[in-house]
Amino acid sequence: MRGITLTLNFDTPEEAISFLKLITSRIKYSGLYGEIKGKKLKLFIPESQRTEEVVNEVKTLYRELHGAKNAFQKKRFKIQTVLSLAKLETAIPVPVLVDIIKLQGKHARLAGETIETSLELNELVKLAEQVSSAYHSAIHMPLTSSARRLLVVASLTLGKNPEETVSLLLSRNLLREEDGTLSLSMDYERSLEKLRELVKQST
Repeated sequence: MRGITLTLNFDTPEEAISFLKLITSRIKYSGLYGEIKGKKLKLFIPESQRTEEVVNEVKTLYRELHGAKNAFQKKRFKIQTVLSLAKLETAIPVPVLVDIIKLQGKHARLAGETIETSLELNELVKLAEQVSSAYHSAIHMPLTSSARRLLVVASLTLGKNPEETVSLLLSRNLLREEDGTLSLSMDYERSLEKLRELVKQST
């Protein structure tokens, strides 16, 4: 069978496997075949009218995920790419990822449809899965959307389950209860600052 074979190099075999999973889930193309040998991925793309389009998409994704780091070790990943690689139990608000990473003392910011961070792709994907799991665990709790967001950030940053975190946030006056619903005691940004102080005290 005629076609094009791309040989792509990665830092670890796990990165190669993740990339192959991403390609096969994102690109629906009959006959697309990948073979991993150590840190190398050989990707065969059968010849058709879409061959050039698929080759360009693979190369674009490879540059995006495996591109050279800049002098400050920051990387940019498309949000869609991160979410497509993660196994999510429920949808998540992407800004929560940034909140958690920054509370961990690392760089993160949203830039349009991308997230810029010092984390590696596999770390970012794992964090997205943890955030999704925490949101899923807190579904039954009577929280406003902003209170749920703070709860998830605090839970993952402090390493506590949602129930323990609610009790802690109530005791520190970061949450308040009114008519059976938990809401923030102050605006979200001020709440994050208070949480940052709490994180410092616990380390």
